[in-house]
Amino acid sequence: MMTRADSRPILSTIDCPVLIVVGEEDVVTPPAISRDMHRAIPGSSIVTIPGAGHLPSLEQPAAFNAALTHFLARL
Repeated sequence: MMTRADSRPILSTIDCPVLIVVGEEDVVTPPAISRDMHRAIPGSSIVTIPGAGHLPSLEQPAAFNAALTHFLARL
């Protein structure tokens, strides 16, 4: 993954619903990077999951599912 192209320049062109879910304790993709992505994608939503690292869907499934359910319900 380290050798793939940087996609940050095209984030502003995304025009579909986007939910960014980040674990509060993620050291691989820290919350600060996720917040930068959120700011770059127009209309995106972001949820930070407490007590989770890089895999919030596995580490905090109830919180992840609640975030996803809320996001999908708004569509």
